[in-house]
Amino acid sequence: MPATGMVVHALEQYAPDLREEARATFGFPATLSIMAVVPGSPASNAGLAPGDGITSINGIAVREAGGKDSGSSRRRDEIERYIAAQPPAEAIRLSIRRGGQEFPVQVRPVPACRTRFEVSSGLGEWAISNGETIQLSARFLARFGDTALAVVAAHELAHNILGHRARLEGQKVKRGLAGAFGRSARLVREAEDEADRLSVHLLSAAGINPMTAVDFWRGEGRAIGGGLFHAATHRGAKARAALMALELKRLGSAP
Repeated sequence: MPATGMVVHALEQYAPDLREEARATFGFPATLSIMAVVPGSPASNAGLAPGDGITSINGIAVREAGGKDSGSSRRRDEIERYIAAQPPAEAIRLSIRRGGQEFPVQVRPVPACRTRFEVSSGLGEWAISNGETIQLSARFLARFGDTALAVVAAHELAHNILGHRARLEGQKVKRGLAGAFGRSARLVREAEDEADRLSVHLLSAAGINPMTAVDFWRGEGRAIGGGLFHAATHRGAKARAALMALELKRLGSAP
């Protein structure tokens, strides 16, 4: 997908009673604004800066937030999907609002992985993927180091690459308590095993020793668990390590 290097957020992501505080903190000259810009990125090279408002993308106006929009990232997600669907190296035309003035900007993106990563403030230590985005909890990042992040990110990225969310939905797999037994649990475990096997290939391709995944699940990864129902859909840490070690033998990377 086209990578711009800008992180956007929408005013309606914030609950109505927090919007004035959000405006004071981030500016929001338009309902869709730039939260951050990666140094040296296409957005930075185009002169964009945190606090800039975006009023149109490729000539399509971004509507202002309505009173019924409450605490939802839905529209921001729709805009990010629209940008992701554009040709990876074709310029993206923006109308920018800054200091009471509007002016056009062209951002020339670079091709990048279609998966986006987000940090969530939700409770617990977890990582999830939905086919488009990978979310990791802030508590997970606070507890574990870079090695654990690489191992878990590779696993979640594998889910997206393999299209597991769409496949499981197509198989009408049940979620929650109803999905912890029988056919649904078996299909989820199959997907989890596939993601574990692919994850060591992804680590190797990224220049990271794939044995770190085996070592992680033999060590500090054992602290990650989800209880009885989680055990029905995921192998235990020891079994996951063994599965990855076997895959590494096939890859020719295991001692």
